Amino acid sequence: PESRTEQGQESSGNGPESVKNGLESDGNGPESDGNGPESDENGPESGENGLESLQRRVLALLLVEPLSKSALADALGHRSVSAGLNRVMHRLLQDGRVAYTVPGKPNSRLQKYRITGAGRNLLEKPGK
Repeated sequence: PESRTEQGQESSGNGPESVKNGLESDGNGPESDGNGPESDENGPESGENGLESLQRRVLALLLVEPLSKSALADALGHRSVSAGLNRVMHRLLQDGRVAYTVPGKPNSRLQKYRITGAGRNLLEKPGK
């Protein structure tokens, strides 16, 4: 049987029954596609929160080669550089776990991030 809306039109799955709070879901909410840090396979079960897990994933990517923030976002499966990624990068820089490839120009369009010895040490430690 076909489902029909109150107006008698066929439902395409995009009607009122699939709309929350007056807006159609774009896949970026809590019921996301699994690309956000909150649904990482190293989630709460392993004792890591989302930012710690994202830190480890970023450091693992930087082991291979220096990357820009937008390249990191792409490699992590994000559509763009998120606030969470910005927070993680700032924290990693502050803690000395990553460094700029162009140290004197933090806003350079050619800026990339490289892992440091402290970042490598963090990855070698199990858990945290």
